[in-house]
Amino acid sequence: MLGEADRALAERDPALPALPVLLDDHALQQWLAEHLSTPLIARTRYLRYKPGTSCVLGVEVCIGEEQSARTIVVTALTPGEVGKLVKTAERAPSASVLAMDHSGAMLVTTPAADRDLPALASLAVPRRREAMLQRALPLAWGDRGGPVRELAYKPQRRWVGRADLRSGTVLLRAYRPADLAAAAARIRALRAEGPRTPVLLGIDRRRGLAAVEFLPGSALTAPGAAELRSLGVALSTLHRSGAALPTAQPGDHREAVLAAADQLALLLPAVGPVARRIAAAATAAGGGQGWAQVPVHGDLSLDQAILGPDGEIALIDLDRAARGPAETDLASFTAEAHLRGKDAAAMLADVRAGYRLPVDRERLRLLTAGQLLLRAAEPFRCRRPDWAESTAALVAAADRVLTGGLERLEPIG
Repeated sequence: MLGEADRALAERDPALPALPVLLDDHALQQWLAEHLSTPLIARTRYLRYKPGTSCVLGVEVCIGEEQSARTIVVTALTPGEVGKLVKTAERAPSASVLAMDHSGAMLVTTPAADRDLPALASLAVPRRREAMLQRALPLAWGDRGGPVRELAYKPQRRWVGRADLRSGTVLLRAYRPADLAAAAARIRALRAEGPRTPVLLGIDRRRGLAAVEFLPGSALTAPGAAELRSLGVALSTLHRSGAALPTAQPGDHREAVLAAADQLALLLPAVGPVARRIAAAATAAGGGQGWAQVPVHGDLSLDQAILGPDGEIALIDLDRAARGPAETDLASFTAEAHLRGKDAAAMLADVRAGYRLPVDRERLRLLTAGQLLLRAAEPFRCRRPDWAESTAALVAAADRVLTGGLERLEPIG
């Protein structure tokens, strides 16, 4: 059954007639069971929504008697664009199209049909997968056979998995081919200087695949003060390094925060005016124009810091690494920890206990408010049942930080 916020959203967007099904877990499960002609259990893991244009879902399903879940992709367009879905289905690899609903303008596929990430089509076929890994990995890796397991997937954006090959474990990252060179350059630049980061083992340019060192250890999902101080030390090392990263354009951050406010206004009209006011104030300084630029991770969160067996902190997921204000990483860390319900202010204090560089509190306040706004739609994208309340709470938290500083960032109740 549609929640009130989802029902209101679907009513405001009649151009996408599939929305009432896509936003209702029970209705989607019934629709998939009918169109795939099999009983199944479905759960949406990720949703990307462009009002009046498209809605793409990454859905985890257990089909029939299967014990393990697999990912499928549900794409819905406006009825006038159904021809695009037909072309996608015609060009998709064999067996990757699971269902097509012309009247509802909906297409169901496996990840192998993701044309933006062509590596996924090769990963789906053992012979082609092994050939792609032979191109991407050095000869020293020997036999490239072995299972590949999906770790994260945002349809049409990125895919991350691990390959347990006979000669060792490798992290695989699938990109749009046009984005691969920049991603590879970031990994190489940070490996040359800074804290520990993964080694780039090789790439397949045509398929947009990068093979990266799989670092042993565990993510800082529930870190103590000592681990957070070590993270602060690692950040200091990164920010003082001379890693040859591209410089982030201040206007990019400003545009992203303003766009996030516009999206929030579409999802929850009641919070729109507040979100737009916060975005304007948080980016009034030009989004960082004139601020000192240092190498930054760019998207720091707890699960992107790995505690190794030797106690050393390594940083992973370097796709947004760039030169930017040092406070960017502290703000990103704080906003992500708050989103996860942590005591973000206390955790930031522990990180700063190990951080050996000066921090501009004004920059940190503005950037944290902006980062909270950037993440405020995450509960909707991840289809949390309480997404409307969580999103409103994140906007309110951004407002408190903007007007009163990080001292007013209290854990989500």
